[in-house]
Amino acid sequence: MLLGKDSSSSSFPGLSLGCCTPRASARGHSAPFLSSTSNETLPAEERGGLAIMHLYAFGSNGAGQLAIGHMEDVNTPARCLFVGDERPLPASGDGDSLSPSLMQLIAGGNHTLIRLASGRVYAAGSNLHGECATHASTQSLLRFQRVIIAEPLADVALARCETSVFSNISATWSASFFVDVNKDSIFVAGHGSKGELGLGPDVTERTLPTKIPNFPPAGRYVVSIASGMAHTVALLDDGTIYGWGAARKGQLGADKVSQKVVWSPQKIVVGGNLPGHVREISCGREFTVLTTTSSAFLSYSGASSESLYILGPDKWALSSAAPSMVAPYKSLNASWHGVYVHLRDGTVLAWGRNDRGQLPTATMPSLDYLAVGSEHVVGAIDHRTLIAFGWGEHGNCGPETDEQGNVAGHWNEVQLPIDNCSIEAVGAGCATSWVLLSEPEPNIR
Repeated sequence: MLLGKDSSSSSFPGLSLGCCTPRASARGHSAPFLSSTSNETLPAEERGGLAIMHLYAFGSNGAGQLAIGHMEDVNTPARCLFVGDERPLPASGDGDSLSPSLMQLIAGGNHTLIRLASGRVYAAGSNLHGECATHASTQSLLRFQRVIIAEPLADVALARCETSVFSNISATWSASFFVDVNKDSIFVAGHGSKGELGLGPDVTERTLPTKIPNFPPAGRYVVSIASGMAHTVALLDDGTIYGWGAARKGQLGADKVSQKVVWSPQKIVVGGNLPGHVREISCGREFTVLTTTSSAFLSYSGASSESLYILGPDKWALSSAAPSMVAPYKSLNASWHGVYVHLRDGTVLAWGRNDRGQLPTATMPSLDYLAVGSEHVVGAIDHRTLIAFGWGEHGNCGPETDEQGNVAGHWNEVQLPIDNCSIEAVGAGCATSWVLLSEPEPNIR
């Protein structure tokens, strides 16, 4: 996910770039400061008169998921492209026009979704099963293309209702979820043989976006949504959580293990009543992380500490090494096999799998931004230095790796493609890495 200032959101390795949007994390996560669809600079009203924004990506690109115009992996940041002449920024005058913290970037296995602060969503990469929710006949989108969902109206012949802005997004390996702007409907498109779509028994593919029936319950709305490899969790406004998809490993709660597959949204229970409302959710490959708030627990700073729960197996000591409480934090993120808490002081609390150097070293400095991919991490130091470490076989940690394709025991500094630029957000997905850069507006007299 693309993580900007004070952002927090995640979805499966698409890992998102996350936000001041409703909290949710998983390889999958927001910002309206992308470059234009050509080499032209954005018009002054889109730049806010302060800086020109550019989105770059590097890493795995076998299905065009980096949106750089081809399907070859790259190990240095390449400019992301958008279809046509659209300029993917909120209209002039929008209050969130150039706020990196309001951008959400989510990645599935081979596709990528971006949601801007305006609510507009763009998709790129594999569309083999319709997971990009646009042009079902196109197997791969090599540039970001806008997602607009059209529904037939039952009472008007041939008329259709369009949904063009969304409040949240997430993605499993081959499916995508779009929460409408009113937060009372979720659309899904793509494929999943383990209940990933949430559309009911034995529904395994929808090449066109389809609304999940009877969810959320009447009177409730979706605050956030997060997805793992094959499961999804939604947080509602009353603090309850629902999930669907693969359940055999306990990722949807111990009471659903015997079902193995949950085909439609079901409420998740965690050891009885939780001590406070769920505040944030994040999904790893086969586990779920959640935090809850309670006024009974106060940190040394006077801010509320949060209880942390892990649903799923204890492989890589995910549960046994987890703290029961965490101090106030910027973001909660999950890789395939690890958990990363970006604390407010910039330090990172992390545990889980580390055989490829996925966990930060003891000497890593405080980070302005942090994003977590499937098995790698991207960060920014002082808004000027882009770093990456972990599994980097596809170039997602830069050009230098060991013989096994890892960056372990240290981090790489990835050269930025623009001189005198500032890092505004970072993102990470399934062996993909992202960075949002700003450069000063030329002083033209």
